[in-house]
Amino acid sequence: MSFLPPWFRIHLSTALVLMVAASGMLGLNVTRHQDDFRSGYGWPMIFLTPKDVGDWAPMVKYFWDYKNVVIDIVVYIGLLIVVAIILEKRIAILTRLKRDGE
Repeated sequence: MSFLPPWFRIHLSTALVLMVAASGMLGLNVTRHQDDFRSGYGWPMIFLTPKDVGDWAPMVKYFWDYKNVVIDIVVYIGLLIVVAIILEKRIAILTRLKRDGE
């Protein structure tokens, strides 16, 4: 007996592609980006900005923009959901075509 509804299925191939997509987005997040006004970390929105605060010694302090963190999380979850839906629909269509062809 399954406790999950029948529409809640993720195939192994979909899980692997989602893992690669999530690691790619994580890689974009930890590399430094620059827009017109500032440079920092985060994609699509820069949420961590380093500032030089040392007067006579080099010191860097990082400033967080929590609104951009939330926007990034929403974008990442949305992209992963879109990728999962596309892949699962493709698998369902190919399975249906294979079943109807036999």
